[in-house]
Amino acid sequence: MSSPLETAWQEVKDRWHHPVAALILLLALIVTLLALFGGPDGISPTEWVVTAICAITLVVVWAIQRRTPKNARDKIGVGVAMSFEEAGHRIRLHTDFIAALRRRLARTKHSHEFNLIEFPPHISATVKDSEAAADLSRKARLHLLIFGTARRRTGPDGKKVHALDLEARVSHRPIPENISIEFGREFGQLFPRELVIGEEGDFILFKVTAQLVDCVSRYIVAIAAGLSHDFGYAEELFKELESELAISDLTKFPSVAEMRRRIPKKLADLHRAHTMALSRAYKLSRETRYLEEAESVIAKLEEYAPGEYTTLLTKAICVFMLRRDVGRAKALIRKAERAAVDVTWLYSKAFLHAYEGDTQQAVKCYLRAFKGPLADATVPIQSEEFMHHILATEPEKVQLYLCLGLINYRVKKDLPSAKRELESFLKNVNRKKFRREQDAARKWLANIEIRLTEKRTEERS
Repeated sequence: MSSPLETAWQEVKDRWHHPVAALILLLALIVTLLALFGGPDGISPTEWVVTAICAITLVVVWAIQRRTPKNARDKIGVGVAMSFEEAGHRIRLHTDFIAALRRRLARTKHSHEFNLIEFPPHISATVKDSEAAADLSRKARLHLLIFGTARRRTGPDGKKVHALDLEARVSHRPIPENISIEFGREFGQLFPRELVIGEEGDFILFKVTAQLVDCVSRYIVAIAAGLSHDFGYAEELFKELESELAISDLTKFPSVAEMRRRIPKKLADLHRAHTMALSRAYKLSRETRYLEEAESVIAKLEEYAPGEYTTLLTKAICVFMLRRDVGRAKALIRKAERAAVDVTWLYSKAFLHAYEGDTQQAVKCYLRAFKGPLADATVPIQSEEFMHHILATEPEKVQLYLCLGLINYRVKKDLPSAKRELESFLKNVNRKKFRREQDAARKWLANIEIRLTEKRTEERS
């Protein structure tokens, strides 16, 4: 229990931020100084200046301490904004719960350090709903805000208990609505919203509660970090929790047991999203460093979710671009075929045949691919950009112009581009090679020229 002196001092600190309290202190300061200086009639100009400076200093200090604390930009900010019915209760929760939570968050070593901010009563009292929580999170630059009320009540057995009603708000980058809804649902399932702790032995129970909140907080922050594309930090948190919960007694709590069960899937989701982000970065920049990183991430992903379709396709690109290992790439495409959900694998297979010079098989694969479904409608454009990139570094692979012409002719319906690509094929190809394909290219060009002439005639009329 807190002493009367501690309670009184906490009351003063809690009320210090109120404007009425500041006004009373300001008047008390001025009256005290005037009394010390002999009253307003006998005060000298210098003493008036000293009085004014002290009064201004008090007002400035009061205004500064009323400001919203801000988290450092290089730290993960966790805020606690709790409302209390009495100062003594606030002291006890600060000593046993807040302090324990601070120690839990501070004890781990990450690439980002946690920073726990306990908001004063005048700020905590304003956080009554999710909108106010979002506003405070933005002002204080928080990643996670825990808010709610703490009351002391009498339990059914007549004993005093601490009743905590907790809510939380997580900040992350903008995400699709369906993901946001799922994230909110998961948060609601795991975060301990209502806690009742008996006063007898409450130090131990508060410590356990702090551990529980700490685990859930790190789990939720890990998800938010992944959504914000801070994949490395998210992985650190998930792996740390995975190790801790494997030997922790906290798994007797249903929420913690469920969290432990979900972590492997979360790690798989994280590595999958990381792989996709690296793949997109490579397509935009064509820098192979993204593929090198993707290979290491894919190795982690396969520990949790081996043999996934899109992962195999990305891995095939990695082994081809980093080492020109066509055989290994083909083997991966065969595996992808068995897990296929669309015909993207056929585009990859066709390209590899063309790269090796087997243009007949390449054309057959492309013609099959053109008739099948695509989960991503931009796959033909991606294939076109990829082949142009290969031709920029390996101009001798002139057979790729044939594939480019075919894609533009049959899929994109871009006749001028198809004509340009097929003409490049015929211009650069060795006349003694790909003779059947040369004949096909001339036939396609003739048909393209007819259609272009018809189009020009229609435009003139």
